[in-house]
Amino acid sequence: MTDHLPIQFAESPVGTILLGILILFVAFLMRRGALRKRKSSNVNTAEEVRQQYVAQQAGRKEIEKLELRLHDFAREVDALAQTRIAVLTELVAAADRAIVELEQRVCSGELTAEQRRMIALLARAGYEAGEIATLIRRRKEEVNAVLLHSDDDRSGSQAA
Repeated sequence: MTDHLPIQFAESPVGTILLGILILFVAFLMRRGALRKRKSSNVNTAEEVRQQYVAQQAGRKEIEKLELRLHDFAREVDALAQTRIAVLTELVAAADRAIVELEQRVCSGELTAEQRRMIALLARAGYEAGEIATLIRRRKEEVNAVLLHSDDDRSGSQAA
């Protein structure tokens, strides 16, 4: 009788109904398991999206920090450049003042014997008083005085 039980169970109307219910129940369980897997994969996808969003926000914050640091660095470099420009401008102005002062000292002093001889040689070479004054960096009046004096010396030495 036990050998025929499954066959008899399937052949009876109650057995057929129970077998159908069992098949439906197994199908329901299988479908439910498949839906859970799909939901869990959706949860993973949502979790991945959330993680990507968090990483993107962290990246944006880091970029903002870097932009801020870059801006601060640019301001520091600009301030340093402006400071150096101001120092260099002051140095150039001081050098210009020193040049003017030295030129005044050179021009205001007495002519040396070497400078007088140079004036006479340049005059004999055909240079005019203005050109000679420019070459030796003296006033034209000083050159003219030396030229007049050397002319007097030449005319006095020729008369003797």
